[in-house]
Amino acid sequence: MTRKAMLYTCVICLALALPVLAATYEFKTINPFSSVETSARGINDAGDVVGDFATAAQETAGSESGFLRHNGKYTKINFPNAIDTDANGISESGEVVGTYDLLAGDHGYVFKNGKYKALADPPQGFNYPDFNGINDEGDVVGVMTPVVVNGNKGFLLDDGHYTTIDCGRYQTEANGINDDGDIVGECTDFTPIYAEHGFLLRDGKFYPIDAPAAACNGTVATGISENGDITGHFDDANCNSHGFVLKGFPKNPKWTTVDAPGATDTTLAGINERCELVGTASTGVEPNNQNKGFIAEK
Repeated sequence: MTRKAMLYTCVICLALALPVLAATYEFKTINPFSSVETSARGINDAGDVVGDFATAAQETAGSESGFLRHNGKYTKINFPNAIDTDANGISESGEVVGTYDLLAGDHGYVFKNGKYKALADPPQGFNYPDFNGINDEGDVVGVMTPVVVNGNKGFLLDDGHYTTIDCGRYQTEANGINDDGDIVGECTDFTPIYAEHGFLLRDGKFYPIDAPAAACNGTVATGISENGDITGHFDDANCNSHGFVLKGFPKNPKWTTVDAPGATDTTLAGINERCELVGTASTGVEPNNQNKGFIAEK
């Protein structure tokens, strides 16, 4: 990778309370294999999209499969012998990263050209990993749970070696990485109140990301493009989720709110250089809630 963030220090960099603008996008539903639940989680500059879905039978059984959408055609992603497979991120070269579940626990994989490669498990003292993002160097970011102490920790997996990512709060999760090695994710406070804060980790420094209108659970940063645009979501005062695009961060932050038509909650998960977005729209409350993946284009 271009930037190796091996020593992490925290710096204070507050996003300016600029107006949050609304943007006009064309939304297209992603609905592979007659699914009843879909989440779109990653997109590269070629427009390839990854995520996970569940058919009616899978939803009843409590399982799901990953998918790759390439040139409008869908490919199922099911790691061999796995109970459950998620596809969470995709690199510019088309490598898909995700998490699969065996009876013995969760593990990571990379998928390309129909072939699966298992990733190294977390080091001793950690379990329950999620593998969330990948870049063209093959660097993977995600989150893992310590066995002894409380609070999840983010990680960078580089050539089989794990480096812990800790923003200094109770919990850290790493969600996305670009080819420059910039990492985005979330830091979580549990006291005095529960609050999530997005972050950008660049050259070993943490830059907090808090949407100007964030309330309730706060802000989560989920993806970063090759030109440094950041996406994610935040909660309003009614605890409804809205997507955001953040450009020019940290020097000149410009916020844009993105909401899927008819959705009560919109979460964005990925962004590419053309500012094409992928995410999930929720259309109600249980038991009638439906999650549908989408791609949004200007």
